[in-house]
Amino acid sequence: MKKSEIFQMVLSVVSEQTEIQPTDILSFARTEELIDARCMVVYFCKQLGLTTNYLQEQMHRQSSNSIQHLYNMYATRRQYNRFFAHNSSMVERQLVIAE
Repeated sequence: MKKSEIFQMVLSVVSEQTEIQPTDILSFARTEELIDARCMVVYFCKQLGLTTNYLQEQMHRQSSNSIQHLYNMYATRRQYNRFFAHNSSMVERQLVIAE
């Protein structure tokens, strides 16, 4: 599978599960729901082998640090936010089926 296909698949699954449009996930808006969705996209893309630099380009970020920060926040968000944990579990199940 191509990198672009992996990215689009993850973005689509996260968008469907969180009921947030992909354009909103990729925007620069900073609501908790959008940050949670971005965090999931980054985490699952990296788990599927995409690099920080590739994600930086695809998500139109100026710094790879922002991508790495989202990735590092995943475990904490999952631990302390039950809704985030539920959504990420559902996304994970869908991605395993889609592989």
